[in-house]
Amino acid sequence: MKVYIDDSALHRLVDDRRLPEVKYDRELMVMLVEIIEKGSMDFIGSEVLNNQIKDTEDVFKRTVLEVLYSMTKEEVKVTRNILDRAEEIRRKLVGIHYIDSLHIACAEAGEVDALVTCDTRLVLLSKGIKLKTRLLTLPQWMMEVLK
Repeated sequence: MKVYIDDSALHRLVDDRRLPEVKYDRELMVMLVEIIEKGSMDFIGSEVLNNQIKDTEDVFKRTVLEVLYSMTKEEVKVTRNILDRAEEIRRKLVGIHYIDSLHIACAEAGEVDALVTCDTRLVLLSKGIKLKTRLLTLPQWMMEVLK
């Protein structure tokens, strides 16, 4: 199984754990990382995700995220086809952020089974079009894995 983890999900490992939703998502991210470490799942990254990590201002958070990113099996490079697909997604999903459309296009290009995110709004928006990959929140991903 191949998974693409967007920045919102990766950041759960370094976000403020005092917030209940962060604490819950963080525990699910820890489980996801353990599965990847065991080799039961491949983490696919992208230039887009890598650049977001590099742009993280907090040095501690950036370092943790870089260590996580080093676990990727492959990195999807942004091509003209990916940029075109991201634009197509933006046209079809009113209100989606451009960076999210890039993540989706990269996940599709990487032929992942699921894009995991903490952005519930993005998952709901994605129901409006046919995608080549599934978008799942961390709890939805866990339910898929437990099946």
